[in-house]
Amino acid sequence: MEIKLNGKTCMVAEKTTAADLLIIKGYKGKAAIWVNDVQLLLSEYQAYQIKAADEVRIFRIVGGG
Repeated sequence: MEIKLNGKTCMVAEKTTAADLLIIKGYKGKAAIWVNDVQLLLSEYQAYQIKAADEVRIFRIVGGG
């Protein structure tokens, strides 16, 4: 199915979870995920299934100071 990931069209399999998407796209470490302008809680990543036409934004969490 087709989604938008960080502003670009992307194809993912049906029933892909937010956690699966992080693995598929090679994100390592912690990341914040927003779907259709709503931030997912870390506890939701394993259960939340991405739907066709969702707009997903992934932000890497980095430390600094």
